[in-house]
Amino acid sequence: MSFATDPEGYPIATWAETDPDNRKKFFFAVFEREQQQFSAPHEIPIEPNTNLHEEGMPKIALKQDGTLLAVYETSAPTEKNRFAGFVRYIQSFDGGKSWTRPAFLHRDTSAGKGHSFASIARLADGEIGACWLDVSLGDKKNGRSLVFAKTINKEGFTDETIIDSLACQCCRTNIHCDPKGNISILFRDILSDSIRDISIITSSDNGNTFRKAVPFTNDGWVINGCPHNGPSVYNLNGKSYASWFTGGSRAGVHYAELNSEGNVTERKLISNNARNIQLTILPPDTKLVVYNETVKIEDSFYTKIVINKINGTDRKSMDLTSDKSNASFPVIHALGKEMVVVAWMDNEQVWYRLVSISEIINAPPLIQRTF
Repeated sequence: MSFATDPEGYPIATWAETDPDNRKKFFFAVFEREQQQFSAPHEIPIEPNTNLHEEGMPKIALKQDGTLLAVYETSAPTEKNRFAGFVRYIQSFDGGKSWTRPAFLHRDTSAGKGHSFASIARLADGEIGACWLDVSLGDKKNGRSLVFAKTINKEGFTDETIIDSLACQCCRTNIHCDPKGNISILFRDILSDSIRDISIITSSDNGNTFRKAVPFTNDGWVINGCPHNGPSVYNLNGKSYASWFTGGSRAGVHYAELNSEGNVTERKLISNNARNIQLTILPPDTKLVVYNETVKIEDSFYTKIVINKINGTDRKSMDLTSDKSNASFPVIHALGKEMVVVAWMDNEQVWYRLVSISEIINAPPLIQRTF
């Protein structure tokens, strides 16, 4: 499940399903403003070997001219690499009625290599920018390179640029661009051989050039494996807003604000019982995060969705599902200045809810549970 943004700032919901005949399907639905709900779903054609998993679900983005672009992972395992696969994309120039033939997002299309965990966003110049985890470089077997590319008119993606040589091999990336062409890319880095903390890479010219990656979380999370839990980022006026999960000494989900140099100016531990955090900003500067939080009731464990409004030292929280839910992987998108839409998975179904800022402010105090 994910949200895209139309040229006027409204959300487009996307999700994938597997039908009873094990056929994989991908859908999008536009937000109908008068009805305050999403439209009937429109199917996007994807290949039978599309790889569906929560950290690498298919996604769409819209160019300023209305062109729809969808990206998705395909699985192509070999004897030497069972995780091998490609990132493919298709375009629609008629609102989703017809689609181009699939093309490769990346330059290297040889068998047995891994390309995955793509993130896409509309840039300030109206084109689409993409970042993804690409092949390992040299003898760096435990990590992969991070690559960026952008579209040019109807030609699709062209030149790609390696923007980091060693990223965690299976945590999703995230990209966001503000109206001035400032891009923020977040990814889980590999530092000092085994530390898996979050780093940021920025551009101030729509992705023509990038600054060097800056590690900023300082969680010191040493793990011999992949957390499979990527970060979320939002860029506004060159300032970056980040949220992420760590299993380090300050385990849980965190929020931070960074200046244009990638230095942290504010940081908060949001919950030490949560995972899968996402964020958005309502104009002019209302910050909101959503996440799934673990709840223990007697001898059973559940996960509920929580929304959190951040305003300096003041924080307001509100539960969006009951304590006995099995809800996870929430996503969030602004609806004007006073409302957001939140969607999540629960028992293999996609749910969504419109939430006003006043609801959050007036919600009863949240009872925090720890083990």
